[in-house]
Amino acid sequence: MLFRSKYNGTGNDVDRALAVVTDDQNNIYVTGESENGRGNDSPGLSGLDIVTVKYSPKLEPLWVQTYNGQENGEDSPTQILLDHHGGLYVIGNEGLKMRNLKSNQPSAQGVILKYDAKSGKLLKTLKNMGQGKDRLAHNYRAVLDAEDNLYVVGTDDARVVSENRDRTMLVAKFSPSGTRLWCKPRSEEHTSELQSQFRISYAVFC
Repeated sequence: MLFRSKYNGTGNDVDRALAVVTDDQNNIYVTGESENGRGNDSPGLSGLDIVTVKYSPKLEPLWVQTYNGQENGEDSPTQILLDHHGGLYVIGNEGLKMRNLKSNQPSAQGVILKYDAKSGKLLKTLKNMGQGKDRLAHNYRAVLDAEDNLYVVGTDDARVVSENRDRTMLVAKFSPSGTRLWCKPRSEEHTSELQSQFRISYAVFC
């Protein structure tokens, strides 16, 4: 073993690394979930935060960023991406107090965090791309194209807030600055664009 590094979060409890990416200088970016010890009045791991750490090639911590959602719920990342211009994206879900009517478990909305990879500064926070006030989009997956446009897919779910049981797959495209260029339910038009860009199908993200 050449190098080793540990991370212990503020809650001195559960810390899990969930995704990792490296840059051209062999710096390492790790994102995961960390129990903050506060929670949202729910038992168990209800105070998980999204923690992102940049390490040098020798595993020296260069910066640490913690994201705690607005309702101090169970926040967790699923993916980390580097663009071609020093942007670092962390994709995940932000826990909410609102209950899912079917499972009676806390609901979640998708969240996209964009950081400056060099400094760790949070540049942009993008949330819920659901199609209406009574809907939540979550379970995001994303890819970047050669021009650093971000394509995101997620589930638009009405069950969390109403008796309506329908679910729709959404696709969104964001510019490098974070401007949403379009966001629509799955359609032939955007299916073709996504597949031509990346030669993949929706099954990759689901």
